[in-house]
Amino acid sequence: MLKLSIICTLFASIIWRTTPTNCSRPSGHGGNVNQILATNIQNYMDTTARPCENFYQYACGHWPQQHIEQLDFGDTLGLLDYELNRKLEHLLRRQANASAINAVSSTTTAATATYTDSQTDVASNFVTGAAALLEEPHPMVGDLVVEPQPSSSSTTAASSTASTYLTEDSAGEPLIYEKARTYYRSCKKVKPYNLKKYLQLIQPGYGAHWCILARNGGKKWHAEHFNWLMAIAKLRLYGLNGVLLKEEVLPRWDESSSNSIYLDKPNLAETEPTEEGIMIELLLDIGQTKRAANEVAREVHTFSLRLHKLHEIEDEEGAKEMQLGYLQEYVQEINWLELLKQLKGPSTSLATTVIIQNIPYMRALARLLAVTPKDTQCNYIMLKFLLYLKQRGPAEISKHECISSLRRAMPLAMSYIIGRHYYKDAAQTDENVQQIFASLQQKFYEIVSDNRLQLQRPIVDTLLQKITSMQLQIGNSPRKATAEYYDEYYERVELDPNNFYVNQLSLLRLAVEKSHESLDSVVVSNFSTPENDSYVLFDWVGSSSSPLYVKPKNLIIVPFSYLQMPIYHRGMRDIFKYSVLGFSIAHELLHGFDSSGIDYDSIGNIMGPSEEIAANQRFMHGLRCMQNELATGSRSLNEKLADYEGFRLAYDTYFNGNVSHEWGGVLTKLLPQFTDKQLFFINFAQFFCSKVQRSLRQTAYLEHAIDELRVLQTLANFEEFSREFGCERRAKMQSKHRCKLW
Repeated sequence: MLKLSIICTLFASIIWRTTPTNCSRPSGHGGNVNQILATNIQNYMDTTARPCENFYQYACGHWPQQHIEQLDFGDTLGLLDYELNRKLEHLLRRQANASAINAVSSTTTAATATYTDSQTDVASNFVTGAAALLEEPHPMVGDLVVEPQPSSSSTTAASSTASTYLTEDSAGEPLIYEKARTYYRSCKKVKPYNLKKYLQLIQPGYGAHWCILARNGGKKWHAEHFNWLMAIAKLRLYGLNGVLLKEEVLPRWDESSSNSIYLDKPNLAETEPTEEGIMIELLLDIGQTKRAANEVAREVHTFSLRLHKLHEIEDEEGAKEMQLGYLQEYVQEINWLELLKQLKGPSTSLATTVIIQNIPYMRALARLLAVTPKDTQCNYIMLKFLLYLKQRGPAEISKHECISSLRRAMPLAMSYIIGRHYYKDAAQTDENVQQIFASLQQKFYEIVSDNRLQLQRPIVDTLLQKITSMQLQIGNSPRKATAEYYDEYYERVELDPNNFYVNQLSLLRLAVEKSHESLDSVVVSNFSTPENDSYVLFDWVGSSSSPLYVKPKNLIIVPFSYLQMPIYHRGMRDIFKYSVLGFSIAHELLHGFDSSGIDYDSIGNIMGPSEEIAANQRFMHGLRCMQNELATGSRSLNEKLADYEGFRLAYDTYFNGNVSHEWGGVLTKLLPQFTDKQLFFINFAQFFCSKVQRSLRQTAYLEHAIDELRVLQTLANFEEFSREFGCERRAKMQSKHRCKLW
């Protein structure tokens, strides 16, 4: 009894220490929320800066000082994720403690009667287990060779046994909670994080080995066993894509409710040569000497430059749909059947249909690889794989990084958990967010109806139909699905609390397998079921807190994790909601009408009026204007378009739409020095307040410009801004050429 008392006291202490408090949280009253926002707005500002010269400094100049302890997280979204990860870490630990208490309690009840038998069983199991480890080969998980992992302590063994027999935890939680905890625990046990473990678990093909590891081990590397196609097929099973070529399962171009296999060349960013310094760092991480790392990095970099050059080859033939049998004859240089057998299964036949484009690139790729040494091919693929894994693994072994890794590894489960625990007042929030979307939708409908581009009426009607058909979904998980839905999804994956590397690879493989299984489903649109009214992103993109637009579904997804302070609270005044959340939704809405969005019609088929719109002189003039203003660090014209046009839409919707301005005198008392329009601009800018190291800015942002330039260019392009702040014609916040599209 004394031991039991000590155990219970210990668990109670742990629970008390790990239970988060709400002492520092704002209450649900709108007045308090708006007071907090008003205080933050003033604290973040540097009023010594001139708004017409550098509005970002004016709005965000003191933001870093207010977040000194959190500067590692960079920006508003980073802070949101940090706070959410902290909550999730508490949640998983608290539930684990509750489950452990129940396990101890139930075990103690029967302890007296079964003590002798249990001791005999333990001794017997120990002998049997030891013999199995000595006599049997290593077990297989998928095609991973997994070495047996020793338990870190008897407590680990006991908790693993308890979780085996508990179908639900003490609160009646689904089984996915236990799998999430297992992944998290396995991550926390990794010290240090070792990329080499992945290469030991996954070889580049049957009978083949990684060149650099074989030679380091004093073994001869058999180049004749290495096949680049089989290597990328093997790694594609674990999510690596866009290396040499790209294979994806996507909605069909002519029927977006069903999926097809698409074969294509990698995009420009995927073929861009990795910096030699980054490759050297990766090679050092897996135990290479500095001399060897430099030599390999130079060879791979030279090959990367030649590969990148192939991206310039134009595709005059366009996309083609054909059976594998015909494709094998048409492009004989690549064994397409073997590639897809690896991915889709051995039942894949020459009758399987695929959609392929950029065939001239494929032929040029085969010619390049024919004259490239196989060890260079092997090292190039290996480094791409390591870089991919490092981006999805924990940056460091810490509580919050392990939660981030968990969210990337189990996006569907974690979206469900986040929505269940942290998406408060769901009905009211749903209604409020959908109302904001409907207001933006209505305003954009009016803008397109005005037909500034002077398009032909049938084209305008097609665009209007797309606007009215667009939908907004909150959360990246089925809202009507039961817990069994999620348990079934992850059923085939067995996670080990002592083997993080296998856990991560198994979950990466699950996402790829589910994607390819959708090709054979009756209803193939991303795991749709009768109780599932949602579109689901299974890969790591589904773990992001940022909203996104899904072109083949004409759908905006706003993650649960995005609807937190300071972006959203039910008590916020509309001016705060529209200047940030409204802009975010408008930004995604405009992606449906950017230079690639116009390819898609109202139901997501690539049958949109793109040719007619692209031939319009006003449309092309607007695009060229934005093209000339692409900022250093930005690679996407469409992101610039969505910023410019999305902000204009959010502003016009709030000030010139059907939004009622119920101020109630609150903001005029809290921030009397600003007009409502000035406040809209300031709150928008403060969403982008950040502290990103300048050395990281060129690599950290591929699609968007850096936060500072996004704010400066978007507002300088907007005539109402300079009018509201009284900016002179030569002021820096006055753009020489204001770009406008729709």
